[in-house]
Amino acid sequence: AHRLDRDTSGLLIVAKKRSVLTALHAALREGRVAKRYLVLVKGVWTGGARNVVLPLRKYVTSGGERRVSDQVVFVLQLVISGIAVGGIYSLMALGFVLIFKASAVVNFGPGELVLFGAYVSWATILHMKLPLYVALPTTLVVAILLGLVIERGILRPLIGEPIISVIMVTFGFASVIRGVLNVTWGSDTRPFPVLFSQEPFRLGPVPISPGQLWSFVIVLILLLAFSIFFRFSLTGMAMRATADNQQVAQSLGVSVKWIFALSW
Repeated sequence: AHRLDRDTSGLLIVAKKRSVLTALHAALREGRVAKRYLVLVKGVWTGGARNVVLPLRKYVTSGGERRVSDQVVFVLQLVISGIAVGGIYSLMALGFVLIFKASAVVNFGPGELVLFGAYVSWATILHMKLPLYVALPTTLVVAILLGLVIERGILRPLIGEPIISVIMVTFGFASVIRGVLNVTWGSDTRPFPVLFSQEPFRLGPVPISPGQLWSFVIVLILLLAFSIFFRFSLTGMAMRATADNQQVAQSLGVSVKWIFALSW
């Protein structure tokens, strides 16, 4: 701060202590620093980078010093990231509960099923060069076919078997899917194509990744759509009836086997 002058342009100050802010504020008051050229790196984690650049005027005002706690910003970022990731996990939990309520099958392979869909989407976008509006429906169709194959070819023959047998089978097909993916694409981390802008939104001092924001919005839309489907559509009510009592639902004309296949 003692070496700053009026001609400094594009200056970057790395401040880890509050005493540095005090020195910069004194330099501003004495006219030794051009205010518009000062930026401050506070070491806030955002979007995979360790530093985020914030204007000094957010910290220095004519009335004195205004400070934003790094710890508070960091905690808020963790909360926002947790909500965004938790929304995706809520969709996985919905699939888990849906399968269990409809068919009484405890599925221990939802992670592998989601991983399979992600790899299919990654391959269709990067290798097949399909646009997103084509790659996404293609991925959904492939995932639906996989669910039907699992339900018709693996789980339906186990109707009437002990529940532990069905649980072990879900472990087995999860391992098979993981092995097929490792043989096909390897076990290295694959970068997914950038679908959203990399410029973060800002909620006050807290930067929010566009990917996290849009994923949370999409999750809310899907959960709302599922809620409407289960409450007001005939198929949704049939699935709820099957989950409540399979024998009563079948006596009312509901095809329980079709509901099993649809839930997968």
